[in-house]
Amino acid sequence: MVNLRAERICANFNMDLSEHKEKLMFEMGVDLKNNRLRPEGHVA
Repeated sequence: MVNLRAERICANFNMDLSEHKEKLMFEMGVDLKNNRLRPEGHVA
């Protein structure tokens, strides 16, 4: 679901998917290396 949201954000704002998708997913609280939610969440 977070993957889809990141893709939609990139599409809506004409952002380069390959450059911004992973960064958006990280900011939404996803740990991409371990494939799970970060314990500290989306707020740093």
